[in-house]
Amino acid sequence: MATQILLTLDQYLDMPEEEETSVYELDEGELVEMPAPSLELGAIEGRIFQSLESWNKQTGGAYLVSLGGEFVLGVRTARKPDVCMIRRETYKTLPVRKGSYVGCPDLAAEVVSKNDTARDLDRKTRQYLAAGTRVVWVVYPETLHILAHDRSGGVRSFSAGQTLEEPELLAGFRLSLDELFADL
Repeated sequence: MATQILLTLDQYLDMPEEEETSVYELDEGELVEMPAPSLELGAIEGRIFQSLESWNKQTGGAYLVSLGGEFVLGVRTARKPDVCMIRRETYKTLPVRKGSYVGCPDLAAEVVSKNDTARDLDRKTRQYLAAGTRVVWVVYPETLHILAHDRSGGVRSFSAGQTLEEPELLAGFRLSLDELFADL
């Protein structure tokens, strides 16, 4: 049986910059390569970003909405959500360690690719929530649905024909799943 070598957070953060086609995350010490998103997944990420950014501007811009950024979620865990939102007041005071934010976003969205397993998605969702993320959206383009996980353990499901709303965190925010998944 092969021995798995686990990395410390410092070893991970000291790694050379990624190649343009490779993105890595640290999952409880294990280095995980994340493949670049397909054009379709990139389009979905962009639509989520645009919808959140539009809502943010309409409501006063209290959040920073991003398609990038890395968050240190634990002693041996660093994640890069596909799309995230974080309160500007939190972002301005968030410690940075070797280019990564130590803390978590208020909202993390992960768009599921063909390479993602249910185990990996569940683990990543639990890591975000345990670190303090208020809501994690797991977006399933193949089945045209979203699971919204919250810190209380609740899971809400949204399917084609429905509108994703986040009243506790994003009052007035609405995202039509038909528009999100259009042309796929």
